[in-house]
Amino acid sequence: MTTRCKYHNSSEIGVFSVLTNTYCLIGVDQTGKSDMFHNVLEHDLSDKIPFIQTTITKTQVIGSMSNGNAKGLLVPSFISEDEWKILKENLPDNVKLGKIDGPISALGNCISSNDSIALIHPEFSKENEEIIENILGVEVFRTTIAQNALVGTYSKFNNKGGIVHPATTLEEYEELANLM
Repeated sequence: MTTRCKYHNSSEIGVFSVLTNTYCLIGVDQTGKSDMFHNVLEHDLSDKIPFIQTTITKTQVIGSMSNGNAKGLLVPSFISEDEWKILKENLPDNVKLGKIDGPISALGNCISSNDSIALIHPEFSKENEEIIENILGVEVFRTTIAQNALVGTYSKFNNKGGIVHPATTLEEYEELANLM
């Protein structure tokens, strides 16, 4: 099923949500009013997978601040204790939760993953690369997309394929096709 919707007045729904085969995260509606985005996701998904409304680092832009797949979810180390607790209590038991520490905190912009691989910003530390590998249960590759380090902004993947920025070079495209 496919449904068109906006997050309040924004069409950038990936900034405000994370959707995997095992859970859905959405920025908490701080207006107190119900909107179409929350209604659609809750109605269409809540009986199939956990539907979790939260903030990450006290913001609604959870799609930009986190990255996850069916096996795990990564958040910045400065997530609040209350936010961590909400995630721990509401994610499925088989989903690992991990923190990334360091100067790269917009994880959704800097990681593009499915259940097998993760493309990561080339400047992630070796320690954070290992955390990404362990929490998401994937093979990790440092790369760029369209010659940009923001691989999560310039590409999205699931287990069947993906989409990349139109300026992706043929060499990058071929390399990605081989990885997938």
